[in-house]
Amino acid sequence: MEPLRVKPGHVRNEREQADHLARLLRVFGPAGIQGAHVYTFIAPGLPHHPSRPEYDYDMASYSLVKTLRERHHDEASQYRFEPKRSFVALARHNRGQAGIFTGPATETGR
Repeated sequence: MEPLRVKPGHVRNEREQADHLARLLRVFGPAGIQGAHVYTFIAPGLPHHPSRPEYDYDMASYSLVKTLRERHHDEASQYRFEPKRSFVALARHNRGQAGIFTGPATETGR
């Protein structure tokens, strides 16, 4: 079976996601919101493909990090993750907080 493909014309834009998150965080504080769930940390079922945009499923993900699989289309394969710009925006916002988002940038899955 042929793997699913991202429709032509879609372009990866991490800056847009990061800017949107930063705008929301700037609004939440003055509005008195004390906590909110921010996107999803990781979406292993939507891996990033750095050289094949038609297989860059991470484009459809609100995760803060992108999943990189050893074998892109094999959900059982090992993976690692790397921070996206939205992760950096959230870390910048939370700097001086509990420190949860300031740890190592990559991890190993499974």
